[in-house]
Amino acid sequence: MPKPTDLGAGHRKKIVRQHRDLRRVLQAVLLATGGSDSPDGRRFSVLVGLTLRLQNMLERHVAFEEQTLIAHLPPENRQRLDRLASDHRRQRTELSILAKLAFQNNAQPGVPQAFRALINDFLVDMDDEERDLLNGVRRRSRREPMETR
Repeated sequence: MPKPTDLGAGHRKKIVRQHRDLRRVLQAVLLATGGSDSPDGRRFSVLVGLTLRLQNMLERHVAFEEQTLIAHLPPENRQRLDRLASDHRRQRTELSILAKLAFQNNAQPGVPQAFRALINDFLVDMDDEERDLLNGVRRRSRREPMETR
């Protein structure tokens, strides 16, 4: 198991705060996908706005997180950082594709499920980052994937 990263309290707090804000937007995106396979036009409009907000937040967060981890990561954890950066690229690419589909109001079957799967992927990765790279940051909420109600 790689050693946790020894970040200063300020860096840790900023990353955890960004994760908290991302979780809030992810929850809103999840709600906008609704429980159905084909959200209506109004939901797609909301979904587009939320997705654009999420993309913007992710770009800023990923840039800060990766820059901070590069500066503080022990040499034996470099492979973990490479994997993290690769996961971030993949997730941003998937989000970009889904954003384009939502922007086109494209009610293709599977789009809401793809959003929900990507959201759960983000949530699991943030929990893993907090545990493995941020010295075991503990959140009050459970790690279970979010579900729509």
